[in-house]
Amino acid sequence: MKTREDNKVNGTLLAIHLIQSFIPSETTPKMAHQIGMELCKRILKEQYEFVLTTHIDKGHIHNHIIFNNVNMITGKCYWSNKRSYHQIRYQNDKLCE
Repeated sequence: MKTREDNKVNGTLLAIHLIQSFIPSETTPKMAHQIGMELCKRILKEQYEFVLTTHIDKGHIHNHIIFNNVNMITGKCYWSNKRSYHQIRYQNDKLCE
């Protein structure tokens, strides 16, 4: 919230939530978490605050990535669209190869 306040950002969108899922027995929890961290580095470029959690409570390992909608360097909001979605998918697929 401080980043939003410091940059005088109004609006109702506070964060973006991504779910990164893996096929059962495709990876370990530790590796899934490492892949999630690398994805965050690639797509957020250390400009957005984020939380990454790795869950093993379902039949498959999955990550939840929640990141601040406001860039802590520029103060601008993240622009979520088809292009940003495809960029995230591309980076994810490259990491999982």
